[in-house]
Amino acid sequence: MRDAELLLIVDDNVDNLKVLSGLLKREYRIRAATGGREALRLAEDEPMPDLILLDIMMPEMDGYTVCERLKSDPRTREIPVIFLTAKTQAEDEARGFRAGAVDYVTKPINPPVLWARVKAQLALAAQLRRARQELDEAGHRIARVTDERDRIEIRRRRLHDQQRALLAIARAALLDLSLDKYLEIALEAL
Repeated sequence: MRDAELLLIVDDNVDNLKVLSGLLKREYRIRAATGGREALRLAEDEPMPDLILLDIMMPEMDGYTVCERLKSDPRTREIPVIFLTAKTQAEDEARGFRAGAVDYVTKPINPPVLWARVKAQLALAAQLRRARQELDEAGHRIARVTDERDRIEIRRRRLHDQQRALLAIARAALLDLSLDKYLEIALEAL
C-alpha cells in the first residue's frame, strides 16, 4: 500500500468522508479534510496528494475557491482535482472546469463511475508527469549538446586563427625580407 497513490478527500460532511474513504481505501492511501483551509494545508504536506476529490459547498471556503488557490500555487497546480458535488447545473459544472478541475462527479456518488474517473485521472496525471520528465531530460540533453557545440566552435575558431597566422608567417618566410621585417610580420600575425 506504500506505493499506492494518495488521495485527498475534502468534504465538510463527515459521513461523506467516511463513505468515500471506505470506498477508495482498498486501493489508495487516503487523507481527509473537512474544510477548504485544511485542504489547502494538507495539499502541501509531504507526500503531496496525487489527486484531490473536492466538495463545492462548504461553509468557510467553497470548493471553487479552494481549487483556484490550488491551481494558482506552483507547488499544487499540477494536482488533478475532481469536484464531487450535489450541484448539478451546467453552469456549476462549467465554473468548476474554469476553476481548474479535471472532472466533475455529481452526488449521490455512483461507486463504479467514481472508481473509473479516479483511475482515469490518476493515469492521465502519471502520463503527464512522465512526459514532463522526458521533456526536462531532453532539455538538459539539448543544453549539454549546445554547450559542447559552442566549445567546439571556439576551438575551431582558435585553430582557424592559428592556421591563418602560420600561413602569414610561412608566406613572409618566402619573401626576401630583412630579419627585422620578417619578425615584425610574424609578431603581427601572431
